[in-house]
Amino acid sequence: MKGSNSALPRAAPGVLRRTLGRLAEALLAAPLVRVYRTPRFDLYVRCSACGGDGITSRGACRACRGFGRVRLS
Repeated sequence: MKGSNSALPRAAPGVLRRTLGRLAEALLAAPLVRVYRTPRFDLYVRCSACGGDGITSRGACRACRGFGRVRLS
């Protein structure tokens, strides 16, 4: 390629258009998710009785009622 500073070959306009179209479809198909961060979640910690599993050798953990998390007071 004379006079070109690019080491990559130029793509045909149709290939570029199809690639950008597929990229746009993939991005727009992804669900838009909003994440909320509430400081109240900092009050929950892993249950020490079951290690966060919610189950002990005797069945459902009584300390966390099977959720694996307990709330700090």
